Amino acid sequence: MNCSTVDKTLLPKGVEIADNDWQRVPPSVIALILLLLKTIEELTARLKLDSATSNRPPSTDKPFAKKNRGAKPETSGKGKPGARKGHKGYRQALLEPTDITPVHPGACTCGGVEFRDHEPYYTHQYIELPKIFLSVRHFILFKGRCAACGKIGKGYVPHEHRYGFGPRFTALVAEVAGIAGNSRDTIRAFCSSVLGVRISLGTIQKLIDRTPPSRTTKPSGTRPAVLPSTTSMKLPGRTAANSTGSG
Repeated sequence: MNCSTVDKTLLPKGVEIADNDWQRVPPSVIALILLLLKTIEELTARLKLDSATSNRPPSTDKPFAKKNRGAKPETSGKGKPGARKGHKGYRQALLEPTDITPVHPGACTCGGVEFRDHEPYYTHQYIELPKIFLSVRHFILFKGRCAACGKIGKGYVPHEHRYGFGPRFTALVAEVAGIAGNSRDTIRAFCSSVLGVRISLGTIQKLIDRTPPSRTTKPSGTRPAVLPSTTSMKLPGRTAANSTGSG
C-alpha cells in the first residue's frame, strides 16, 4: 500500500504522520489501522444518536439525555427577577378614582413655604380592596293554626332565596373553581379565610353546578340537577333554615 493512498482524514484531529513514517509500516498494518480508525468513527457517530435523531424508540435513550432534551441553554450569570432588557413595558392603567388626595410641596430646602404656578405633574395610584361585609338575611319561618278551620299553615322561603346563597356569591365560588382548576378544598379554605363563611364541600359543588358552564371547567351537558342545600336548625319555639351545610 502506497502512503499516497492512505486517507489521512481518518486520523484523529491534531495527529499527523509523515509520509516517511508511513513507508516504514507494512501495508497489512496500515490496512488494519485504517479499519480500526473507521470503526471508531462509526461507533462515535452511533453514540450521538437518540430517539430524536433516529428511528430508535425513546426507551433506548440514556437517562441524562432525556433530562437535557429540549432544555434551554444556560446563560452566564444569575438572572434577576422581573422584565428582561428589551421587554415591552406595561403601564398600569389609571382607574376611575373613588377619592382624590392633593399633595402639595412641603418646605423648600431654602426654607421657603410659599410656591407659585401650582400644577399637577404626576398621579400616584393606590388601589385597595374595601373591607368585605356579607349581606346575611335570616328568613324566620312561622307556622300557625287557621282560626277558621283549624289547619296548620306555614310560611315558606321565597323562591328566589331558596338555595341559601345569592347569585354573586355563587358566581365568585364558580370563578375561583374555574381559575387553574382549584380544588373544592381550596375553595372552602378561601371562603373561610377571606369571606369568613364555613361551607361544606357538597354545598360548594352544588353552587358550581348551578353556574353556567362558561364560568367553570365543567363541560356543558354534564351538570346534575340543582338541589337545595339546606339543613334544619332548631330555634327556641321555631325552626330556621340554615343552608351552609356541615363540614
